[in-house]
Amino acid sequence: MVEKKKYRCAACNWKFSRNYKPGLCPYCGRESVEEAIDNSATGMVKEVEELGK
Repeated sequence: MVEKKKYRCAACNWKFSRNYKPGLCPYCGRESVEEAIDNSATGMVKEVEELGK
């Protein structure tokens, strides 16, 4: 099973999950979709742990 990733639209800040990177925002239709980054300390620790595997 493919894990869903979190994305956000840089134009309207809509946050959503998909198992693929969409070309357009499902809310506003713009081409400004980027992977959502968890800037919390817990999110950063998880990311570093995954890099070490």
